Amino acid sequence: MGTTGVSKSDGIIFGSNTEDDIEKVKKPILCIPENANFSGFNKLVYGSDYLEEDKIAIQEVISFATIFDARIDVVHVNLEDEDEKYKEFTEDLKSFIQYDKISFSHKQYDKIGEGLNRYILEEKADLLIVFKRDLNFVKSIFSKSLTKILAFTTDKPLLVLKLL
Repeated sequence: MGTTGVSKSDGIIFGSNTEDDIEKVKKPILCIPENANFSGFNKLVYGSDYLEEDKIAIQEVISFATIFDARIDVVHVNLEDEDEKYKEFTEDLKSFIQYDKISFSHKQYDKIGEGLNRYILEEKADLLIVFKRDLNFVKSIFSKSLTKILAFTTDKPLLVLKLL
């Protein structure tokens, strides 16, 4: 699905088709910015939250990566020091992952979306992959989905996974 990014005119945010599809569609969605260039998927970045669902999502990322023989960076953006949580999560994952071209890192940035965008640019990644979690009603009122923010702010293609 093509994206044109966020533009504001008289308080209206455009790009609602992509936003609606990210919310409603139950299958993975590949969001491609209009200025993106495709030269293959050689390096993929998966944005992790250290949650149990990430273990399943990373298996999906590995399945996708094997098609392109791509490297995978599993990255977590820290808003605070989470070294112990990082070590525990990565050790657990390494025990069942059967893919040689995967690495894990965590970076500290002030905002998660900006941090992921900076990381994919610094690492020259070809694709950002995130797992879309459904926000509960209260959270959905007070926060904008990170997936939606990334779909309109990244210059790289974004693959949104939804696991059933």
